[in-house]
Amino acid sequence: MRLATILALLPCAALAQDPIDGEMQRCLDGASSTMEMRTCVMAAADAWDGALNDAYRAAMGERDAAGKAALREAQRAWLAYRDGDAAFRGQDFQFGVDGTIKQLELDEAGLSVVRARAMLLRGYISR
Repeated sequence: MRLATILALLPCAALAQDPIDGEMQRCLDGASSTMEMRTCVMAAADAWDGALNDAYRAAMGERDAAGKAALREAQRAWLAYRDGDAAFRGQDFQFGVDGTIKQLELDEAGLSVVRARAMLLRGYISR
């Protein structure tokens, strides 16, 4: 995926629905270099990681012992997937020739993995 593709996708309505992505979009709108864009994406990734942890704790708090064990097992499996995917992305950059744009694309891919899990966990919480 090229930077133009990423930037075309970022302002979509789905991203505007969450404050984390809204803040990332505001940051990207003001960015004038790839490094500044990476800073925006990484800040959003950190925020999504926090949202994921908050949602996990909340979902665990609503479960009985069997539900907690099942969610914990699912989360551990997801963490293994996330880590394996990140290791692969690291190799992809290591051998790539696309420069800093490639790293931005890989940063956004990592953010997407965490965002998707955080949103799924949010769906496990009764409100």
